[in-house]
Amino acid sequence: MDGSEKDLDREELLALVRELCAEVRELRAERVELRAENDRLRRRIEELERQLAQRRGPTPRLEEAYSLAAEERRREERDGRSKRRRQKSPRRGRISTAEKLAQAGVHEHLLPDGRSLDECRLKYSRPVWRIIDGRAVRVAYHVYAGPDGRVPQIPGVPKRGEFGREILIAVAFQHYVVGLSLDKVVAEVEFFWELTLRKSQADALLSRLLREWLPEFERLCQLLSVSAVVHADETSWSIHSVWAFLSEKSRVTVFGCHKDAAALRGTRRSRSSST
Repeated sequence: MDGSEKDLDREELLALVRELCAEVRELRAERVELRAENDRLRRRIEELERQLAQRRGPTPRLEEAYSLAAEERRREERDGRSKRRRQKSPRRGRISTAEKLAQAGVHEHLLPDGRSLDECRLKYSRPVWRIIDGRAVRVAYHVYAGPDGRVPQIPGVPKRGEFGREILIAVAFQHYVVGLSLDKVVAEVEFFWELTLRKSQADALLSRLLREWLPEFERLCQLLSVSAVVHADETSWSIHSVWAFLSEKSRVTVFGCHKDAAALRGTRRSRSSST
């Protein structure tokens, strides 16, 4: 013992021993707790390793050297798996024409004028939604070509269209004249005619009607431009409104006109040029 310990009396030595014994007991307790925690963490690690091994499955062979044959086998395996996934996955998208024809409730044969069925050959078949007795019915039109190659047009149906013109006009009237949104137009069509339309389909029908009637609209505007007297009227000043033009030869109503500063400047220029 050094000099400081020699100077301690008996009571101080006993107190020091008791203090050291307490520290030893605390260290032993902490060691027991650490050992228990270590065992618990080791068991948890082993459990996680087993779960990870079960999820990953068997370890792939990595010692195989690269070769053209090995790469071809891997490509065939990938192609085979993708082909099986494509076969198992349900088909999504548009319904085929054959399925639509099978669902048709009415079948009609269209022949050229003055020709019989024996003289003609089937050109194509087209399913079309028509309104019959107040409800939507899918009609299968079987169009035949005559000996001279003439093919009749499906009455009341735009070229390559699947909806009758009465449906297109009703959607346009409800949207532009009545002022209903496309969501409400689609809901009305389904309620009254039992015809399910998507909003995108309704918008496409409006675009289709616009393309079909654009040449006639331009001819009407040409008649207005050469008329001696034209009466014009418009709704209240707003961003989107209606303009109406009436002459002795034609009548044109334009919906959704922009009445902004550019339109005002154009109107002023047209008035100044006319005076």
